[in-house]
Amino acid sequence: MTVKEKRDIKRKLNVINYAKKTGNVNKTCRHYGVSKTIYYEWIKKYKKQGEKGLINQKPCPENLKLRTPIEIEEEVIYLRKKYHFIVIICYSSLHLLNTLHRKQKIPSTCTVTGI
Repeated sequence: MTVKEKRDIKRKLNVINYAKKTGNVNKTCRHYGVSKTIYYEWIKKYKKQGEKGLINQKPCPENLKLRTPIEIEEEVIYLRKKYHFIVIICYSSLHLLNTLHRKQKIPSTCTVTGI
């Protein structure tokens, strides 16, 4: 379990325990800045799965079909290391794109910037 997951669990348990202690969900939610809907979702998950239910989950699984091919990622990383002296992101992305265009591997500027 990561530090972030432990911190999320601790925070949510603090909210749940404070609500039990005070007996007032409205006051607890206002105090911690949490909506009542979210609070009741936490309670439901906690009852169903225990502490593991309080870990933040990704909203949807990663779509591997949309992932940039590994060869292109590796090429971008290689070119970034080779031209590490280029500081300006836009310029370096365009430079990398031009290099990849010459090799007939053509990702978008956003893809290159995101890698």
